[in-house]
Order: sequence, then C-alpha cells, then structure tokens
Amino acid sequence: MTEAEWLACDGPIPLLAELRTRIECPGRKWRHFALACLEVFHPHYPFRADFLAVVAMIARDADGEWTFEEALRAQEGAVRILRLVVEDASEQRWYYVTEALAEALVAAVQAGWEGGRYSVVAGCQAAAGYLATSKRDWRASEEQRQAALLRDIFGNPFRPVACDPAWLTSDVVALARGIYEEKTFDRMPILADALQDIGCTNEDVLSHCRATNQVHVRGCWVVDLLLGK
Repeated sequence: MTEAEWLACDGPIPLLAELRTRIECPGRKWRHFALACLEVFHPHYPFRADFLAVVAMIARDADGEWTFEEALRAQEGAVRILRLVVEDASEQRWYYVTEALAEALVAAVQAGWEGGRYSVVAGCQAAAGYLATSKRDWRASEEQRQAALLRDIFGNPFRPVACDPAWLTSDVVALARGIYEEKTFDRMPILADALQDIGCTNEDVLSHCRATNQVHVRGCWVVDLLLGK
C-alpha cells in the first residue's frame, strides 16, 4: 500500500492489514477503535443496559483503569449477552443484528489480542448490513466510517510525527486533556490555533485538527501525542 492509497482507502480491512505490518500498536488503541465502531449501534441494541455496561468497562480498560476482576466481569458480561441473543431468536432480523454486535462486543473485550480487531470490524459491518433499509448503502457508509476512525486513531504510518516538547505548554495540554476527557472534539480547530500560536508548523498535526470532514474519537493520534498516551 502507498501513502496515497492509505489516505484514500474507504474500507478498514486493507488499513488494518497495513497497520499490522508497519507499527506496534498497544491494546489501548485497538479498544478505542472497537468502542468507536460499536458506538453507532447503541440505540439499536435490545439488551441495551447490559450492552452499555460492558462498553463502559471496555472504556475504562482502554485507559488502563481496569482491575483483573473487572476484566473478568467484562469478558463474562460480553459472553452472557451473546448467549442471551442466541436464546432469543424471536425476530430473525433482530437476531442477526444482535448476534453480530454481541460477537463484536466479545471481540472488543479482547481487542488487544490477535484477531480481535478484525472480529470487531466484521461484526459491525454485518450488523450494518442487516439494519440497513438498503444494505449496500449502510454497509458502505459503515466501512467508510471505520476507515476514517483508523486514520484518526493511528494517524499516517507513512509519515509518523514526533512530539516537539515546545508544543507542551500548560494551555495546550489542558486543552487537549479537556477534549479527551469531555469528548469535546469540536474544539480540535481551537487546539490547532493554540499549537500554531506557540510555533507549531507541522502541517499533518494542524490539518488533522482543522479538517472539517475528519471524524475524531478518543484515541485521536494528535490528542494522544500531546497527552503522552
């Protein structure tokens, strides 16, 4: 894959394969990707309370806050939801949607493990297909969204960026931390202005913050870079 292909690719599978060969990615990054993949399906899940409880545990683990006991509970909770789905096949359409998402949830708990990331992608793509009134349109849209998520979380592996210590003023770090903790990604252009004001001229950083069509989620490579995550 070339850099131009990386930037233009509208599906996650080729990007995942490229990341696997190019960089060492921590489980935290994969879990944030899994959480972002699952987020769009939250309103559609019939076992919503149980589903969101496991998602919340995965989010805690993504930032290294899990205890071993919580990890076990998350694993058990994800498997329990999958069993509930299998037992409740009362409506075929919802059965396939919820089965795909439950399998993706189990994979999300294991997202730092080999193969887990691909299972998340496959589960969410399958669910998108079943939920869509036009399967082709919704699935294509979900694939494009997942590709955009990967570029937001992992950046451009063809052009890695090192953090300049001069960027880490108290104001910039506080702004980045607020964006991360409060999920206020609409402030990304403000972060770009703050970086530029202190002398940052890195176009990859500034353009990523300012791109109007760029999705941002927890794990965004620029915010992580500034917070040392």
